[in-house]
Amino acid sequence: KLDATGAATVKMPDYFVALTKEDEATVNLTPIGRPFLTGYEWNSDYTAFTIYGEPNREVAYIVLADRDDPVIRKLRKPVVQDKSDSKLCKPGELLYPEAYGYPKEYGKDYREKIEKLREIEKEGLGR
Repeated sequence: KLDATGAATVKMPDYFVALTKEDEATVNLTPIGRPFLTGYEWNSDYTAFTIYGEPNREVAYIVLADRDDPVIRKLRKPVVQDKSDSKLCKPGELLYPEAYGYPKEYGKDYREKIEKLREIEKEGLGR
């Protein structure tokens, strides 16, 4: 709840700075009840932030931050992975290209299906 001046300070847990990219953290604020303008400001060492808004009103908040500790740095996987050694798809191929707005020719099995159809047609015509 905001005080009579329209401010409230939220102290973060002691582990927050050690386990997150605190300088990239963001706070989402939601006014409770009738809408009103809100804002927030981190203190200099990211151990607390102050919420600003209408005096004596309530605000819900959620803090979002990327985890950044030795364990996650060791286990983190890249956002984009090289598919060159993948058995599933070759680079430039998709399982369901139409779902991403690409033509069916980008599909993983497209070339194989076309070759099989040509073989079937060839066998059928040769009879």
